[in-house]
Amino acid sequence: MKRLWTTLCMTSVLAFTSVTAHAEIRLIARLKTAGISSDKSGLKEKLEDGTSLSQLGGWSAIAATDVADEYWLLPDRGPKDGAVSYPTRVHKIRLKFDIQKEGTIQFELLETLMLKSSEGKALIGLSSAFSGPDASSNLRFDPEGVRALSKDQIVISDEYGPSVVVFDTTSGKAVKWFNIPNHFIPKHLSGDADQEMSENESGRQANGGFEGLALQSDQQSLLAFAQKPLLQDATKGEDGKLVGSMCRVVEFSQAGKSQREFLYPLQSGSTAVSEILGLGNSQALVLERDSAAGVDSKCKGIYWIDYSKATDSQKIASAAADKLSADVKPAAKKPFIDFLNEKFGLAGEMLPAKPEGLTFGPVLPDGSRTLIVSVDNDFDSTKESELWIFSFTTEDLPTP
Repeated sequence: MKRLWTTLCMTSVLAFTSVTAHAEIRLIARLKTAGISSDKSGLKEKLEDGTSLSQLGGWSAIAATDVADEYWLLPDRGPKDGAVSYPTRVHKIRLKFDIQKEGTIQFELLETLMLKSSEGKALIGLSSAFSGPDASSNLRFDPEGVRALSKDQIVISDEYGPSVVVFDTTSGKAVKWFNIPNHFIPKHLSGDADQEMSENESGRQANGGFEGLALQSDQQSLLAFAQKPLLQDATKGEDGKLVGSMCRVVEFSQAGKSQREFLYPLQSGSTAVSEILGLGNSQALVLERDSAAGVDSKCKGIYWIDYSKATDSQKIASAAADKLSADVKPAAKKPFIDFLNEKFGLAGEMLPAKPEGLTFGPVLPDGSRTLIVSVDNDFDSTKESELWIFSFTTEDLPTP
């Protein structure tokens, strides 16, 4: 694995340093697939709600592989917010960029890999499929972030545990579960999200565990991002809902041990984090958004962060606004891409609610980079699944 991490680092550095000219950030393609499309699982049955077991959708994350034009595309726990026993999976796809015709991209589904426990049992999205607090012994799994470690292994983050798990890309079996800090894990589990929230005072919020996952090749580390503030980092607002301003990010070693943490400042109490993409040198891109669709959306975009000077938050009992010490430094943060900017043509009545995944695409002939955003359609067969492709140069990125 050490050889792979070094290779990825070198690839990233070479690609970025090849860019010298400044160009405006552009949306160069918007790829759509029908909500009724099927994957390659071969499953013929239907879920409890009538959804086809082979329906293609729910694209929560995307990750480049070490093969040009090939990517891992990750659906989440399935439809109905954990109420059905959707067998979790990950797809391998090919994206062919036509460099002669800007905006023309061919999408090909190559493979559907079913995710399994180390014993070979299907990991499913059903929220009640647990037997105890040890996530590695449970079958419930809500995959939200994915990164390629090698041709043979991928790592996936899970909201339920929360968990970070390495999977074999041939069998689909889990081969390693990372050691998660105790303050992220709720003590009392329930298949009902509201009940679970009411019975815990600490740990991840229901549907707020590890959402984003980044590979920092130069530092040989992985970053796992809690989607929402932990229970102990939030307070109840006037409407009774939890509100917090800081999300926690855990830095794991490649051996799966937590090394440090840092805090990420949210734009508002109505936003959450969907993804993180490593840039190296303690920098990353973060996708943050609200949950509204269309014209009701007020915040959807990508931010640049630098956590080199951020306070290690491992021993901070609470990051709630009224308890956080003034000398605690969160990650530095600057805007990068605003999806609501009219120049991209995304804003308006047809704006999807859930852009969720980030990965780098190919370098274009002019030396500019591409950034691919995957959009989650919640397995709604009436809504298209989408990929947005942006072009940018290194000079477009903020600096410390």
